[in-house]
Amino acid sequence: MGVAINPDETTTATYLTCNGSLLTFEVLTVNSAKPNELADYQGAKIVLGYKTREGDQRKVALDGKPIVSAGDALSIRASMTAEQSAAIATSIGRGSRLDVEIVHPELSTDMGVKKVFSGGFTTALLAMAAECPGLNL
Repeated sequence: MGVAINPDETTTATYLTCNGSLLTFEVLTVNSAKPNELADYQGAKIVLGYKTREGDQRKVALDGKPIVSAGDALSIRASMTAEQSAAIATSIGRGSRLDVEIVHPELSTDMGVKKVFSGGFTTALLAMAAECPGLNL
């Protein structure tokens, strides 16, 4: 779990999970939703900004899936390919922060870059290493 700092200085939760060598990223929005309202948020994208091994800044756009989290909070979840997972894991493992953007017209209150500092994710990745050997941490 990580904490994202929104452009207005409020915070929100982000979650990083893995299965084998694949990472999934989830970001909590400021919206709430019921299961029958999820169709309104189809087509959402999560754009992750990260640093490569060489220190170059890159972005990857992920297709997001709207889900209802605890307390009817709306979250957007996106799965990564093996290549994307390796790039994000490497960036976090090197202590670089992630920049997160949610792109969808119905989520205008969540616009702007959310900054997720690597501390919490680095600890989580180390804990996941045994269960996610494909990440090669």
